[in-house]
Amino acid sequence: TVSVAATVPMATWMASGPSSASDAIKIIHFFARKSGLTPKQFVDYWLRIHGAMTLKLPGRFSGYVLANVVDLPDDLPPDAMVGVSESFSPNQAARDETLSSPQAKDLVADQLNFVGKSLTFSTKEHVFSPRPHPKDGAIKRILITVRRNDITHEQFVQGWLDKYGPAS
Repeated sequence: TVSVAATVPMATWMASGPSSASDAIKIIHFFARKSGLTPKQFVDYWLRIHGAMTLKLPGRFSGYVLANVVDLPDDLPPDAMVGVSESFSPNQAARDETLSSPQAKDLVADQLNFVGKSLTFSTKEHVFSPRPHPKDGAIKRILITVRRNDITHEQFVQGWLDKYGPAS
Protein backbone atom coordinates (compact mmCIF):
# COMPACT_ATOMS: atom_id res chain seq x y z
CA THR A 1 0.00 0.00 0.00
CA VAL A 2 0.99 3.62 -0.42
CA SER A 3 0.90 5.74 2.72
CA VAL A 4 -0.61 9.20 2.58
CA ALA A 5 2.09 11.37 4.06
CA ALA A 6 -0.13 14.43 4.48
CA THR A 7 -0.84 13.49 8.10
CA VAL A 8 2.83 13.81 9.02
CA PRO A 9 3.75 17.19 10.55
CA MET A 10 6.40 19.31 8.81
CA ALA A 11 9.82 18.65 10.31
CA THR A 12 13.23 20.24 10.05
CA TRP A 13 16.30 18.50 11.43
CA MET A 14 19.86 19.62 11.06
CA ALA A 15 22.28 17.35 12.93
CA SER A 16 25.67 15.78 12.60
CA GLY A 17 26.22 12.06 12.45
CA PRO A 18 28.10 9.28 10.72
CA SER A 19 29.71 10.64 7.52
CA SER A 20 27.40 13.65 7.21
CA ALA A 21 28.87 16.66 5.42
CA SER A 22 29.03 19.61 7.80
CA ASP A 23 27.08 22.17 5.75
CA ALA A 24 25.43 20.08 3.04
CA ILE A 25 21.64 20.35 2.79
CA LYS A 26 19.19 17.86 1.33
CA ILE A 27 15.60 18.92 0.77
CA ILE A 28 12.98 16.23 0.23
CA HIS A 29 9.61 17.07 -1.32
CA PHE A 30 6.69 14.63 -1.36
CA PHE A 31 4.09 15.30 -4.06
CA ALA A 32 0.46 14.32 -4.61
CA ARG A 33 -0.99 14.79 -8.07
CA LYS A 34 -3.30 17.63 -9.02
CA SER A 35 -6.99 16.72 -9.10
CA GLY A 36 -7.97 15.42 -12.52
CA LEU A 37 -4.55 13.98 -13.37
CA THR A 38 -3.90 10.26 -13.44
CA PRO A 39 -0.70 9.06 -11.77
CA LYS A 40 0.75 8.44 -15.26
CA GLN A 41 -0.08 12.00 -16.39
CA PHE A 42 1.49 13.39 -13.21
CA VAL A 43 4.71 11.41 -13.68
CA ASP A 44 4.91 12.22 -17.39
CA TYR A 45 4.62 15.99 -16.81
CA TRP A 46 6.87 15.91 -13.76
CA LEU A 47 9.72 14.04 -15.46
CA ARG A 48 9.52 15.58 -18.95
CA ILE A 49 8.54 19.21 -18.31
CA HIS A 50 9.21 20.07 -14.67
CA GLY A 51 12.40 18.03 -14.30
CA ALA A 52 13.88 19.62 -17.42
CA MET A 53 13.27 23.08 -15.91
CA THR A 54 15.79 22.35 -13.16
CA LEU A 55 18.54 22.23 -15.78
CA LYS A 56 17.96 25.95 -16.38
CA LEU A 57 18.62 26.96 -12.78
CA PRO A 58 21.70 29.18 -12.41
CA GLY A 59 24.25 27.59 -10.14
CA ARG A 60 21.89 24.63 -9.93
CA PHE A 61 21.95 22.16 -7.11
CA SER A 62 24.84 19.85 -6.36
CA GLY A 63 22.33 17.06 -7.00
CA TYR A 64 18.71 16.67 -8.01
CA VAL A 65 16.68 13.45 -8.11
CA LEU A 66 13.07 12.79 -9.07
CA ALA A 67 11.61 9.48 -7.90
CA ASN A 68 8.14 8.26 -8.79
CA VAL A 69 6.36 5.59 -6.77
CA VAL A 70 6.61 2.27 -8.65
CA ASP A 71 3.97 0.17 -6.89
CA LEU A 72 0.82 2.27 -7.24
CA PRO A 73 -2.38 0.32 -6.49
CA ASP A 74 -5.44 0.70 -8.70
CA ASP A 75 -7.48 2.15 -5.82
CA LEU A 76 -4.94 4.88 -5.02
CA PRO A 77 -6.49 7.75 -3.03
CA PRO A 78 -6.37 11.03 -4.99
CA ASP A 79 -4.25 12.72 -2.31
CA ALA A 80 -1.65 9.93 -2.01
CA MET A 81 1.96 10.95 -2.45
CA VAL A 82 3.12 9.64 -5.84
CA GLY A 83 6.43 11.44 -6.28
CA VAL A 84 9.49 12.41 -4.30
CA SER A 85 12.17 14.90 -5.24
CA GLU A 86 15.51 15.34 -3.55
CA SER A 87 17.68 18.39 -4.07
CA PHE A 88 21.17 18.71 -2.67
CA SER A 89 23.11 21.91 -1.96
CA PRO A 90 26.63 22.23 -0.58
CA ASN A 91 25.44 24.83 1.94
CA GLN A 92 22.56 27.21 2.72
CA ALA A 93 24.14 30.18 0.91
CA ALA A 94 24.41 28.22 -2.36
CA ARG A 95 20.83 27.01 -1.97
CA ASP A 96 19.53 30.53 -1.29
CA GLU A 97 21.37 31.88 -4.33
CA THR A 98 19.91 29.21 -6.62
CA LEU A 99 16.38 29.61 -5.26
CA SER A 100 16.38 33.42 -5.55
CA SER A 101 16.69 33.28 -9.35
CA PRO A 102 13.78 33.99 -11.73
CA GLN A 103 14.20 30.43 -13.09
CA ALA A 104 13.63 28.98 -9.59
CA LYS A 105 10.53 31.12 -9.15
CA ASP A 106 9.24 29.72 -12.48
CA LEU A 107 10.03 26.20 -11.28
CA VAL A 108 8.01 26.69 -8.10
CA ALA A 109 5.11 28.31 -10.02
CA ASP A 110 5.08 25.36 -12.45
CA GLN A 111 3.98 23.07 -9.61
CA LEU A 112 0.47 24.50 -10.00
CA ASN A 113 0.27 22.59 -13.32
CA PHE A 114 0.57 19.11 -11.80
CA VAL A 115 0.89 19.15 -7.98
CA GLY A 116 -2.17 18.87 -5.76
CA LYS A 117 -0.27 19.13 -2.48
CA SER A 118 3.24 18.68 -1.20
CA LEU A 119 5.27 18.28 1.96
CA THR A 120 8.83 19.53 2.32
CA PHE A 121 11.52 18.36 4.74
CA SER A 122 15.00 19.82 5.24
CA THR A 123 17.31 16.97 6.15
CA LYS A 124 20.87 16.07 6.97
CA GLU A 125 21.89 12.61 5.77
CA HIS A 126 23.65 10.10 7.98
CA VAL A 127 25.09 7.45 5.66
CA PHE A 128 25.75 4.12 7.36
CA SER A 129 26.26 2.13 4.18
CA PRO A 130 26.67 3.39 0.61
CA ARG A 131 23.61 3.25 -1.61
CA PRO A 132 23.51 1.13 -4.73
CA HIS A 133 23.47 2.96 -8.04
CA PRO A 134 20.04 3.18 -9.74
CA LYS A 135 21.60 1.69 -12.90
CA ASP A 136 22.03 -1.51 -10.90
CA GLY A 137 18.25 -1.83 -10.58
CA ALA A 138 18.07 -0.43 -7.06
CA ILE A 139 14.67 0.56 -5.70
CA LYS A 140 14.61 3.11 -2.90
CA ARG A 141 12.10 2.75 -0.08
CA ILE A 142 11.24 5.85 1.93
CA LEU A 143 9.53 5.39 5.27
CA ILE A 144 7.91 8.28 7.10
CA THR A 145 7.82 7.58 10.80
CA VAL A 146 6.05 9.67 13.42
CA ARG A 147 7.66 9.80 16.84
CA ARG A 148 5.82 8.93 20.01
CA ASN A 149 4.52 11.92 21.98
CA ASP A 150 6.50 10.95 25.09
CA ILE A 151 9.95 11.55 23.53
CA THR A 152 11.56 14.66 22.10
CA HIS A 153 12.54 15.05 18.47
CA GLU A 154 16.21 14.86 19.46
CA GLN A 155 15.64 11.59 21.38
CA PHE A 156 13.77 10.13 18.41
CA VAL A 157 16.56 10.97 15.94
CA GLN A 158 19.29 9.77 18.29
CA GLY A 159 17.43 6.51 18.84
CA TRP A 160 17.25 5.91 15.07
CA LEU A 161 20.90 6.80 14.59
CA ASP A 162 22.03 4.59 17.46
CA LYS A 163 19.80 1.55 16.82
CA TYR A 164 18.77 1.31 13.18
CA GLY A 165 21.71 2.95 11.39
CA PRO A 166 24.32 0.49 12.64
CA ALA A 167 21.97 -2.41 11.80
CA SER A 168 21.94 -1.47 8.12
